[in-house]
Amino acid sequence: LDLPVAREDVHDCLRIAAQAPTGAGTLKAHWIVVQNGASIAALGEIYRGLWHGRYDHALAGVPQEDLPADVRSAMHLADNFGRLPAVVLGFVEAPTDTPDNQASLWSSLLPAAWSYALAARGRGLVTAWTTTLNDAQTEVSKLFGVPIGYTLGVALPTAYPEGQAFKPAARYGWRERIHDEGW
Repeated sequence: LDLPVAREDVHDCLRIAAQAPTGAGTLKAHWIVVQNGASIAALGEIYRGLWHGRYDHALAGVPQEDLPADVRSAMHLADNFGRLPAVVLGFVEAPTDTPDNQASLWSSLLPAAWSYALAARGRGLVTAWTTTLNDAQTEVSKLFGVPIGYTLGVALPTAYPEGQAFKPAARYGWRERIHDEGW
């Protein structure tokens, strides 16, 4: 968390992200690259409050060492969000009357966000996909002067790993979710 991330690297990852598949071949995603310490600290306060407000009751009385690794990791992010060297906020232009086809609405932002994460990984950076800040859309939009009509879809904390080697995430049950030729 103490190593700075070069803005040029973040912008290059977003350049690559712009090549992701997108609905009708149009770019509808907008990005705010946040590296200012005070702005990240403000996002961290919002994030920490949302996360602990959502999960503390469920975690009450459970020793931290007994929590699953993914929960400990999520808690670490919540408690340290305000220290990140970079956060990329992804927005999409959203009509006031939400379309029935949500896939079309998000088809520009979500593949690009994933492509950003892969491009960052290729540069030795780690990211996390989080929608926790979406619950504070108005506050986040106000903080960064986002015009009305744009919806926050994802926040991508970006940093260098803390001395750990990359390893696959535990995703149990994935095989049971593949259905060949029908359900």
